[in-house]
Amino acid sequence: MAIQGGSNEGNGANVIQWTQSFKPDGTTTYDQQWGLARNSEGFYSFRNAGTPDWKALTVNGNNNRNGERIIQWQYSAANRFQQWYIDWWEGGPYFRLVNRGSGKCLAVAGGGNPANGTQIIQWECGLGADQFWVLYAE
Repeated sequence: MAIQGGSNEGNGANVIQWTQSFKPDGTTTYDQQWGLARNSEGFYSFRNAGTPDWKALTVNGNNNRNGERIIQWQYSAANRFQQWYIDWWEGGPYFRLVNRGSGKCLAVAGGGNPANGTQIIQWECGLGADQFWVLYAE
């Protein structure tokens, strides 16, 4: 996942799919780096390292609708639409991210359109490859 426009630091910037990009030192660009923090109830917030205040992976407008865009937004520990459950698939390494507020899964628009720039959305949870993710640690 990446932020549309790369180093966009603003609230509301779209979260998109993008080929892994590297800085000269070999690490990924900051807009593709996400910090994870687990709360006491077992939900995670995903925070973007490309923003000075570590904006959070958020469902646009705190909406329950299928197809709603995923954006970055100012973090709030109380916002259930910034909290995600990691649903490991048969022990990993693949998982789905289920939003606490909507109960829907993080997905790649178009049923998994492979193109760079494809919007990340939420959708009713299913078993399509467009809803499965892998973590890479640096």
